Amino acid sequence: MKIGQFIILVAFFSLAILWFGFLVLLLFAPAMLDSIWFAFRGLPLPAQIVIGVATLPVALALMIWESPWALWLRLVSAIVLAAFSIFLSFPWRD
Repeated sequence: MKIGQFIILVAFFSLAILWFGFLVLLLFAPAMLDSIWFAFRGLPLPAQIVIGVATLPVALALMIWESPWALWLRLVSAIVLAAFSIFLSFPWRD
């Protein structure tokens, strides 16, 4: 396995784990998502930028989840974001 393939696999599985964690928290401990969002927003701006870019689709879904939008719109947005980001990062897509 080449180093590039290894990096792609690590990135894909890291993203999949983040999405799985988001789903588990959404289903079983939604208040924890609030805590994560407030902890993220409490970080210094440079740290927010680095973490936000590194976890962009999940951070965006968390921001959407914490918005005052209707529940159905937040759910659809998070699902579409998760599906789109997993599809784009899927390493076996040819």
